[in-house]
Amino acid sequence: MDRLPSSVQAPSTQAKGGISSQDPALVAMEFQVGERVSATILELLGEGKVLVGLRGIKVEAKTRLPLQEGKTYSFVVKEAGEKILLAPASKGKILPSIEAGLLARLLSRGGAAGFRAGLEALARLARAGKLPPPLAEAVEKFSQWPDTPPKGENLVQGLGLRHEARLLAAVRKGLPPPPDLGGDLKALLLGALPKGAGKGGRDEGFRAALAALEGLEGVQAENLHRARLGGGEMIPLPLVPGVKAGEIHLFPPVSGEEEKKEEAGGREGEGEGRPFRVVFLLDLERLGPLRVDAEILGKKLRVLFRTGSGEAEDLVRRNLPGLRESLAAAGLEPLSLEVRRAEREEALSLSLPAGPGLEPGRYVDVEG
Repeated sequence: MDRLPSSVQAPSTQAKGGISSQDPALVAMEFQVGERVSATILELLGEGKVLVGLRGIKVEAKTRLPLQEGKTYSFVVKEAGEKILLAPASKGKILPSIEAGLLARLLSRGGAAGFRAGLEALARLARAGKLPPPLAEAVEKFSQWPDTPPKGENLVQGLGLRHEARLLAAVRKGLPPPPDLGGDLKALLLGALPKGAGKGGRDEGFRAALAALEGLEGVQAENLHRARLGGGEMIPLPLVPGVKAGEIHLFPPVSGEEEKKEEAGGREGEGEGRPFRVVFLLDLERLGPLRVDAEILGKKLRVLFRTGSGEAEDLVRRNLPGLRESLAAAGLEPLSLEVRRAEREEALSLSLPAGPGLEPGRYVDVEG
């Protein structure tokens, strides 16, 4: 892996080697000292200046590093304020272009429709030879994966990417995703915006990459919203043959004002806080629909399975002991695991019940 000997500084009109904090684009990025970021070198401008793709915007920067055009590097924010100072991450390694695409698919799979549509358009342009080689390579790898990939460890091992193996292992354990993953893909897509090859390809590539960027930003915004409300955890799901995910609804805990209103009227479990709720609408290919309601509070959870047939109910009940063992092995305490036969078909549909904290805009739909 390449190592970076020193730091990158963005230029400023106020201080040599710095960036003005009054720039609206930079202020909106809200850098924090110690934060890890990824940056793609879009163009070498000469005289120690480079054009950098950073968090979805273009920044002209000064550097003495031997950086390569089209490469993505990992940095740590050393200074934030009147100037932004980025130093190489501990290992100072270049992130291969395919890493961004793999991680983005694993973390955003089935997210914003625009993200998926943009990437599908990019795949068509890549096959037509109308994209820069680094982006075309990533898009080609991306488009080869099935909708339901094999177990993540096997996929990562097959690609030989240790970086993904480490991060994917954390995600599968339910840990929050590293904050720089979206930045990796955004920087990669940003590099394609001004460089579509061939007449006509530039406009197509621009629109496709822009659609993917906008979709990814929407996913990131929802993730940030959930994280601020206390519901930013990634919840790993087992990959079960014969099960198709219809939609996943995520309900953050109620806000402070809503919490006070409920406490005034009294509620069950007072003093324990409000749980983070997830509803999975699944389709058992042979046995019909299945709805799973999970309430998570710290390491404790309650799960209710609602089935549409007696066969499905028996199948779930037979698997409850194994599920309980798996949850315990993962350090979780199942307070209750229940199975109920739905009396009405509506109970298995998208007609989710209303209640505190479930007003419009407070949930996220994820396509299967």
